[in-house]
Amino acid sequence: EQWKGLQLLQVEAIQPQSCWNETLLGPYMERKLSEFLPAASLSLVLQRYADSGRQGRSDLAFQNLLGANRQVQKRLDGKPTLMERLSPFLSASHHTHLTFAVISPRPVGCDIEAIVARSPQLWQDLLGPERLQLATFMATQTDEDLDTAGTRLWVASECLKKAGAMVNLSLRFGAKKGDGWLLLKAGQFL
Repeated sequence: EQWKGLQLLQVEAIQPQSCWNETLLGPYMERKLSEFLPAASLSLVLQRYADSGRQGRSDLAFQNLLGANRQVQKRLDGKPTLMERLSPFLSASHHTHLTFAVISPRPVGCDIEAIVARSPQLWQDLLGPERLQLATFMATQTDEDLDTAGTRLWVASECLKKAGAMVNLSLRFGAKKGDGWLLLKAGQFL
């Protein structure tokens, strides 16, 4: 649906929930990201799609964001793109039947992962010693467990790759925001 001239007024702050309805989570994430990163001009969708394969679900998500008349292509490296001059940057990720897609005029990446319990040694193998140290620090700053902090860093690492950052770019803790959001920095990327 499209609304023209719609004006909304926040009546009260939304309290973080332990379980979100994905229909509401996508717009909530888009609004919060526009608060934290206004220059990013992000549009996103988080949608549950019937099983039409990963590529089909990505296509549906991008059509939702761009309109049905825009054809998304896959580059040889698998990255989605529009074969148009001055086209936006695209990224998509899948977990079970959920598809998360984002577009922006700036380089962008998105990822979605379930939080899974892993041993500290496995987290070190996945993240490396520097990022494991950051995950441990983040866990103490947020009162989260290592699995949650480690998954946050894994997702951030995947987003950096999709946005075109160097693989070994150092990640840093930026700030703790409201509603459980964390801002991470890596070079020019947030």
